[in-house]
Amino acid sequence: MNRAAPWGMRRLLNWIKEEYGDIPIYITENGVGLTNPKEEDTDRIFYHKTYINEALKAYRLDGVDLRGYVAWSLMDNFEWLNGYTVKFGLYHVDFNNTNRPRTARASARYYTEVITNNGMPLPKEDEFVYGSFPEGFIWSAASAAYQKNGIQKGAWRADGKGLSIWDTFSHTPLKIENNATGDVACDSYHKLAEDLVTLQNLGVSHYRFSISWSRILPDGTTRYINEAGLNYYVRLINALLAANIQPQVTIYHWDLPQALQDVGGWENETIVQRFKEYADVLFQRLGDKVKFWITLNEPFVIANQGYGYGTAAPGISSRPGTAPYIVGHNLIKAHAEAWHLYNDVYRTSQGGVISITISSDWAEPRDPSNQEDVEAARRYVQNQLPPKHPVWYLGVGAFKPLYQGMCVPCLISDHEWKLPSPYIPSSSQQFMGGWFAHPIFKNGDYNEVMKTRIRERSLAAGLSKSRREVKMKVSEASAGHLWATPKPEALGLSVSMYMQSGSPVHAVHELPEFTENEKKRINGTYDFFGFNHYTTVLAYNLNYPTANSSFDADRGVASITDRSWPDSGSYWLKITPFGFRRILNWLKEEYNDPPIYVTENGVSQREETDLNDTARIYYLRTYINEALKAVQDKVDLRGYTVWSAMDNFEWATGFSERFGLHFVNYSDPSLPRIPKASAKFYASVVRCNGFPDPATGPHACLQQPEVRQLAVQIWGTMQPLLGSQRSENSISTRTSTTLCPLLDAGPTISPVREQEVQFLGLMLSTTAAQTALNVLFSLMLLGVCGMAFLSYRYCKRSKQEKTQPSQLELSPVSSF
Repeated sequence: MNRAAPWGMRRLLNWIKEEYGDIPIYITENGVGLTNPKEEDTDRIFYHKTYINEALKAYRLDGVDLRGYVAWSLMDNFEWLNGYTVKFGLYHVDFNNTNRPRTARASARYYTEVITNNGMPLPKEDEFVYGSFPEGFIWSAASAAYQKNGIQKGAWRADGKGLSIWDTFSHTPLKIENNATGDVACDSYHKLAEDLVTLQNLGVSHYRFSISWSRILPDGTTRYINEAGLNYYVRLINALLAANIQPQVTIYHWDLPQALQDVGGWENETIVQRFKEYADVLFQRLGDKVKFWITLNEPFVIANQGYGYGTAAPGISSRPGTAPYIVGHNLIKAHAEAWHLYNDVYRTSQGGVISITISSDWAEPRDPSNQEDVEAARRYVQNQLPPKHPVWYLGVGAFKPLYQGMCVPCLISDHEWKLPSPYIPSSSQQFMGGWFAHPIFKNGDYNEVMKTRIRERSLAAGLSKSRREVKMKVSEASAGHLWATPKPEALGLSVSMYMQSGSPVHAVHELPEFTENEKKRINGTYDFFGFNHYTTVLAYNLNYPTANSSFDADRGVASITDRSWPDSGSYWLKITPFGFRRILNWLKEEYNDPPIYVTENGVSQREETDLNDTARIYYLRTYINEALKAVQDKVDLRGYTVWSAMDNFEWATGFSERFGLHFVNYSDPSLPRIPKASAKFYASVVRCNGFPDPATGPHACLQQPEVRQLAVQIWGTMQPLLGSQRSENSISTRTSTTLCPLLDAGPTISPVREQEVQFLGLMLSTTAAQTALNVLFSLMLLGVCGMAFLSYRYCKRSKQEKTQPSQLELSPVSSF
């Protein structure tokens, strides 16, 4: 009836303890009234889970003498003034039936398990384990071009860069929170040296970054290659290698040249050739030093967010049920062409690897006893959904543990998937079959369930076939001769769908089909499985109206959040480490045990100012530990990449959400990178290659190394590499103000010590030193004012004393 506020339970219990003495307490009523509860009363489950959890905290953490808990109520009943309209019962009572039958709701099953377990104990599989990752395991940190590079301050075409769709999108009013843009971002384009120090701070062996397509090819084509843009990446790669850090290069991370979008973007199949030509330039010019390539980052976001919901660039939302499939089709073909180009032309001489990065949350059924929810969770995972930019679901949820060691245990259901035995979905439950993963890692084609569901929903909507296909031939002539019949306006399509080309363009009316040759060419185009993961969801079946033509409607899945799980700075990201191990095991079974590199994993904080980011440390510790468990499950996990090395422009949320292990002060024009506590923690994990057992004695890797001399040597090596970027004087100035404090402190020093300064012989934090300085300044000002006042009084008195004798001599009375 009223808004749930579980935190009040713990506070009230503590207040009773303090106010009335440490007396025994029995909670004699606690529950929630729902106006129209179904037997699957998930809201009531969440209510009891969160309130009982707070009571458990009061008992175990705060020492409250809590003796018992009573749920209100056993069954629906007459609720006073509300009559029978509000229902509190764990059992549903049918008041329309004279026999008043009682039917157990899902909340009754949940409460029974809480009673059986006498709480919510942490399952053994979620306990923290100690151990090391395999020798040669890759530790990395990630970034993306538009999110951190920026462009020349006040100049949109710095060094010949062309506009990208994110340049355009971020300058569109109301698209980005606080109307922020990535014009400058972290200004990494001019701060290679500072960025190298942040990576050295972390001790990583690799660095994942993306290339800005429009910086290399301003109009998206090879008609003009921007040498200044290429030189920037050459300097970056050289500096990385000089620091013994290997580059991991993402060819495309969402920032399509605006010139290509103006003629259709990813909706036009000619972009497949454009992407191949762009990749060829990179392989030619950078491939001798880059040995790890990623073709596309999170193609789902590109297709569904960019061309379905319009919440990401280029912001197209007019065809949510069809345009994403066209875009996805072209993305898969573009990836395959780039892979074959590298494999056929460059692999022998350059010796690198190349693949794609796909993102996915893990999903648990909202109600494990409901088969529809179980199937919905399977369909959800099969979709390979993006973790970082959802707009259609609320968050995560499942009956699993929260903060380890914080007395927030969990419930285990017999219907959940147990590890190490993986969940293997049946063919009838593989909706979408991994939209992008299935063609590349399985058989070169979409899963049959994907094709069947779209066809059936199209027929149910009254279409003659699956979102009827209309092919158009686009002339190579001028814009005046661009259109074939029928014109796109007659079909409700935008002019931007088309491109001046001789290739046929599929109007967005059906799921495209791969030819047999295309299937053969797509199948197996991978060297590893690049994987981004952030969170877990609680999924359930949802039947959309047939008139609703969208990806979500075709999928038929929705999800909710478990309110008891820790929040982050992003509404969609709950801290759910258990899902990481489960989905890594699922990838192993579903895609025939491919080599897996985690190419993104991290957590945000909103409006973050505290360098002691304990929540991020908890996230990294538990998630990386789950990855270690997956390795022990024989998952072929080769590397882990944290997102991100530093705070940056986080797409639609601008600079409000911070994922970085280094704090970037955007209010300071020099944009200093300051290590957070999580930087120190991650560096220790990297040094130890895992989590050494404290019981086996002291471990040298846990000690902060003395690396000042090494950092100075690296900086000396970098200077000639960066010489073409700016003058030696400017580098020296920047070093003295930004780099030297970091070098003095060492790469893994804690943010607290980083901010300590010497003040009047004392070591104080910057905040304390600033306060002391202000006080000292005030005292000095008061002293100056006092001296001025005393001087004034002295001068006035002296003047009076000098004038008094003359006045006496002139006075007629002076003679008496």
